[in-house]
Amino acid sequence: MTAHVTTAQTSVDKVDDLRQQLDKAIIEKKANIKVLQNDAKNIRTGVKALFGDDSAEYKMVGGTRLSERKKPSAKA
Repeated sequence: MTAHVTTAQTSVDKVDDLRQQLDKAIIEKKANIKVLQNDAKNIRTGVKALFGDDSAEYKMVGGTRLSERKKPSAKA
C-alpha cells in the first residue's frame, strides 16, 4: 500500500510540475505573439507613411486599401 501511495504521489507531483511548465510556456507564447503583432503594426504604419494607404504595397503587408474599404452607411 505504501509503495502505491508513493507512486501515486510521484505521478501527482509530475503532473503539477508539467502544468506549471505549460503555464509558463503559454505566457511566453502570448508575449511573443504580442511582440510580433506590434512589429507587424509598426511595419504597416511605415509602409502607409512611405507609399500611402491606397497603395498595393500597403495591401501586401496586410492593410486594407483606402479604395477597398467599406463605405459608411447613412444613419436614419
